[in-house]
Amino acid sequence: MKPNRDYFASSEHHQTLLHAFLTLKNTDDIGVTCVTNKGEVSTSWSTLVQRAQRRAHWLQRQGLAAEQTIGLALPNDTLFIECFFACWMLGCIPVPLARPGLLGPQSLERTRHIATDAGLQQLLCPQEDHTQYDPLGDIVQCMPVQPLTEADSPKAPIVDIPITPESIGLIQYTSGSTSRPKGVVLTHKNLITNCNKMSEEYPFGQQESFSSWLPFYHDMGLIAELLTVVSLGLPFYLMEPLTFLQDPFIWLESLSRHRCTLAVAPNFALAHCVRRITETQLDQLDLRTLRALYLGAEPISEVAVKDFTERFQRTGLTPNVIGSAYGLAECTVGVSRSQSSQGLHFDTVDREQLAQGKAVYVESDDAMDTKKIACVGKIYSEHYGIIVDDEGHEVEERTVGELWVRGPSVMKGYWNNDKATKEVLVTRDGQRWLKTGDLAYFAKGELYICGRNKDLLIIRGKNYHPEDIERAAEQIELIRSGQTVAFSIPGDATEEIVIVCETAAPVSEHSSLAQKVKGHINTQVGLKVKHVELQPPRTIPKTTSGKRQRRLVRTIWMKMRGHV
Repeated sequence: MKPNRDYFASSEHHQTLLHAFLTLKNTDDIGVTCVTNKGEVSTSWSTLVQRAQRRAHWLQRQGLAAEQTIGLALPNDTLFIECFFACWMLGCIPVPLARPGLLGPQSLERTRHIATDAGLQQLLCPQEDHTQYDPLGDIVQCMPVQPLTEADSPKAPIVDIPITPESIGLIQYTSGSTSRPKGVVLTHKNLITNCNKMSEEYPFGQQESFSSWLPFYHDMGLIAELLTVVSLGLPFYLMEPLTFLQDPFIWLESLSRHRCTLAVAPNFALAHCVRRITETQLDQLDLRTLRALYLGAEPISEVAVKDFTERFQRTGLTPNVIGSAYGLAECTVGVSRSQSSQGLHFDTVDREQLAQGKAVYVESDDAMDTKKIACVGKIYSEHYGIIVDDEGHEVEERTVGELWVRGPSVMKGYWNNDKATKEVLVTRDGQRWLKTGDLAYFAKGELYICGRNKDLLIIRGKNYHPEDIERAAEQIELIRSGQTVAFSIPGDATEEIVIVCETAAPVSEHSSLAQKVKGHINTQVGLKVKHVELQPPRTIPKTTSGKRQRRLVRTIWMKMRGHV
């Protein structure tokens, strides 16, 4: 299968992404290549369109009909793609789900909540996962997805598509980093608009291709990658998240060998590659064709970016390849993005002033007195953003407040949850705005994200972001990167700081390690930590997208100590 082609499709003239997908019915020279540790399997877009049509007839015979909600707990491969678009062909509403076990003990409980909340008619899963859903039998019917046979071939292709731009295209459940997951209702117009906005300013050439390991149950993997690839008709190199986590070289080697030009990843992926890739493996990589690696989904660390670019410089990777993006499920996925090929820009601000709500630029690089915040670019065209204070008044540049956005990518609302919808969708000057819950500021028209409003720590009247405390702790040897959670608890005179960290260090070393963590946080952030809780690896719960569940960890910590 060819790694590139001489033209690219455009979804701008299509009503929906399903219409864009169907136009790929004659594209047989490029498609999706599934990469594993055992090899690769390529499938052309034309074959995937045919499979999706056959799958739609199969689902129809199982009783699926328009406007039904259908859970998709499927692998990160072509099976998910054919079932997803088959649902759209029938006018069904897909609800992506994590497969059992991917999120630890949380997986089944999360699926139970979503199945109940979304009123799932069916849950599609691979045959090997079927029995794991037996405990949910009283809530939803689980349907193993069998291989297609000749009998599943349609007598005629589907012509009448029972969807419009205003139809519900997807229910994307939030990761639940600060609350229980809610179903974000996205229309087909939301989806195609956001995909177009994410790609409109990127200078696409004649040899573009996308590589991804992000899960389809998360909006970055599904919308920012899969659906955007479909909208452009690009070659797509795909793998399971677990494949990357177990061996990131497989992803990097695929990028290198297939001369991929585009990729998206969370910040932690950079540190994971730096930590796991050997010198011998480095010598096998050629990343000169990689033109853009966008970071999103979590705060961006300057240290992680610098370590990654320096480590992989010998592969031909240049710092200007690294870009940044910001978004949230309630705005489909994307809100802003840095300009391509210009690299990342970090704003150095006074830490004391930031605690007072002012982002004052300073020249100093003193880690004790300053904080570096990544620029996430300008808001997409036809979308707008403002920063407001606690009373809802717009504030001036370099003043920290809550980010509100509006535009055609903003969700319809939360599924069957009017109360939650009214809390985040508000009217201002006759316009419909989304309250993101993120603290941010603008500088020269570009956006900078400081953290989550609900996660903010207020100590002696000053505002502190838990990310700063967590990053300081992770600089200590033996503390696992990305596996720390900071929060506050009531104290005698003021709030007290607690940080929970994962470590593989023996218990005999925990006392001295905890003291090192306390001392370093005091030096770097200027805060005295009351409690350092050390836990073994893989014990701190995270969301489906790998975000830290600070409120959940806090609740567990308080309950373990007899607090309500």
